[in-house]
Amino acid sequence: MRKLSLVWVYLVVLLALSIGSFGQTIKEESRKDWNQFSLEEKKVYVMDQLTTLLSLRSVSSQAILIAPLDYAKNFPFVGIGIEFDTAESSTNSDGSKVLAARITALWKNSPADSAGIAVGDRIISINGESVGVIKQSDKDQASAEDQRNTHKEYLDKIKQLIGKSDIVSIQIERDGNMLTFETKKAEIGRDVGLFVEQNTSRWEKEFAEHKDRAMKLFAECQSANNPEELDGCHEKIKLFWKDFAATFPMQEVVDFKKSFLRK
Repeated sequence: MRKLSLVWVYLVVLLALSIGSFGQTIKEESRKDWNQFSLEEKKVYVMDQLTTLLSLRSVSSQAILIAPLDYAKNFPFVGIGIEFDTAESSTNSDGSKVLAARITALWKNSPADSAGIAVGDRIISINGESVGVIKQSDKDQASAEDQRNTHKEYLDKIKQLIGKSDIVSIQIERDGNMLTFETKKAEIGRDVGLFVEQNTSRWEKEFAEHKDRAMKLFAECQSANNPEELDGCHEKIKLFWKDFAATFPMQEVVDFKKSFLRK
C-alpha cells in the first residue's frame, strides 16, 4: 500500500514544531505540580501555550486534510487482505536472531480471511517462491538506517511476490505445521475511501471551529496576570489540546480502518 506523501510528512513536522513547546511544558509540569509553580512560572507557562495556540492561525484546513485525502487514495485496492511485518522467529546458537514475516492483521472477510489464514502465521513462500528470513546479530555493526532499509527491502519483496498474479498461493507456518492456502485477489477497503469522502466537510468545519476557539483563548488569556486567571487559562488550554487531538482527522481514519481488521 502506498505510503503517505512527503507533503504530509512535512506538515507533521511543522505541527510537531508548533506544539513542541506544549509537550515540553507538559513534561515540566509532570515533574512539578502546577500548584507548586510560582506566579512567574505560571505566567511563562501560559504565555508559552498561548504562543503555540497562535501558531494554529497559519495552518489552513486544507493542510489538516492532506493526510486523510492522500491516504484515501489507497482505497479501494486489489489484494488478498493481509498486513504483515517482521518479528523474531528464533535465535541461533551464536546468539543471532532470525526475523521472519508474520501476519499482523487481516481484513475481515477478505480472501485471506476467508481462506483460513490467521494473525500470527509466519509467511514461508508466495506462489512457491521462498520469502526467506533476515538474520540479525547483536554484534552487527549496521546502522539503524541500514537495518530499516533491510527490513523494508524484505517486506517489499513479499509485496512484489503477492502482486505478480491474481491467484496467490501462500504457504505459512503455524505452531510448527506447514499449511498452504489458495487465494484470489479481490477489492478491499472501499468503505475507508468513502469514509474520508463523507467526512471531509465535517473536518473542515471542526478545524475552523478549533482555530476560532484557539484565537478566543489567546485573546482571553494573553493578559492573565493573577493566580486565579492563570489557573483558569491553564485548564482551558489543556482541555483545548485534548479536544483538538480527539478530533484530528487522520486518527479518525486510522480508527475507522481498524474496525475492518482482525488483529
